[in-house]
Parts: sequence; structure tokens; C-alpha cells
Amino acid sequence: MKSRMNQFILIFCFVAIAFGHDSYNKRAVEDYTKLKYKTAIATRTEDPPKIDGLTNDAAWEKAILADEFLQFDPYNLEAPTVRTEFRVLYDDKYLYIAFDNFDPNPEKIMARMSRRDD
Repeated sequence: MKSRMNQFILIFCFVAIAFGHDSYNKRAVEDYTKLKYKTAIATRTEDPPKIDGLTNDAAWEKAILADEFLQFDPYNLEAPTVRTEFRVLYDDKYLYIAFDNFDPNPEKIMARMSRRDD
């Protein structure tokens, strides 16, 4: 009886390891394919954007939007719970980068003033 029970446990462990390992590897490969390197394309501009913290300037409207991010916390390799977008422009002199961070509660963001902020 004890020998039969040991055989059952051994077979069960073998099957669990074999099938569990296979499904884990498939999931890992699927997730890994999401981690492709992405390239942001900078758009040349003749009229530099107004530097005011807003992205409603006509120059920013011409810039290519980059927004396909993935999060790692709390849900690994999923669409972010809070959306972020950015755009890149350049001219003969400068590189311009603008971010739009869509936080549902921006008043809860805590930041400390430093010497250079005065």
C-alpha cells in the first residue's frame, strides 16, 4: 500500500513539474515579446514651441506621439494604470521634449522645494 502511494506521489510530481514548467515558459516567452525596444521619432520644427509647460502649441501638434508604455508594478508587463505620453521636436539649435502625465489625483503628488526651486 505504501509503495503504491509513493508511486502515485512520484507520478503526480512528475506530471505537475512537466506541465507546470511548460506553461510557465510559454507565458515568459509571450511576456518577453512585449519588451521590444521602442524608438521615439523626433520631428523637425521651423517654429519652436512655446515653453510654458503645456503641449497645446501648434508645434507640438506636428510632433509624433509616443505612448505605448508598459508597467512593471503592480501588474507586470501590462498597460499602465495611468497614461503617459511624450513628444520630441528639434530645430537647428535645440531639442524639445514634452511629457503629458495623466494623473487622476495630481494634488496628491508630494514634492519638496529645493534650493534651486527658489
